[in-house]
Amino acid sequence: VIAATNKDLTKLVEKGEFRLDLYHRLGVIIIHVPSLNERKDDIPLLAERFLKDVCDDYNINKKQITPKGMYELQKINWTGNVRELRNVIERLVILSEEKITEEDVRNFVIPKDGASISAASLEGVFNKFSKFHEFKEFVEKSFIEYKLNKNVWNVSRTAEELAIQRSHLYNKIEKF
Repeated sequence: VIAATNKDLTKLVEKGEFRLDLYHRLGVIIIHVPSLNERKDDIPLLAERFLKDVCDDYNINKKQITPKGMYELQKINWTGNVRELRNVIERLVILSEEKITEEDVRNFVIPKDGASISAASLEGVFNKFSKFHEFKEFVEKSFIEYKLNKNVWNVSRTAEELAIQRSHLYNKIEKF
């Protein structure tokens, strides 16, 4: 059995929120994987790999991230770790031109309290779709993916936050 968690199980055992016998059964070999925030120097290598993969998936020429754009990526607090970085790279590939700049990272990645993305900044995305239903599905998929990552893929919590049934969310996940 290989198990992973983002929780400190020893603290949960102390609080009585995790069974000690289960901890010992799972704890044969414990591997600590540092969070992405603890290894920001890995971000350029990971980002380049994800950039290649996403561009291949979309069948487009590989885009470039400018050095200042990469610096902006390294400044982000990565709560979703590598999965979040991969989704951010996909978003940047979709929303950015040939070169992904620090401005793209600021506009499309770093949340602005109460701010919305302008139609002008979304023009590139709008031009990728000719049919409304294609655009709608893209936005729905992106929104669900964002919420799942925000909730560390806890489907129950995400479904509750989206105010939909869990089974409906599972159907959406399977669809997208």
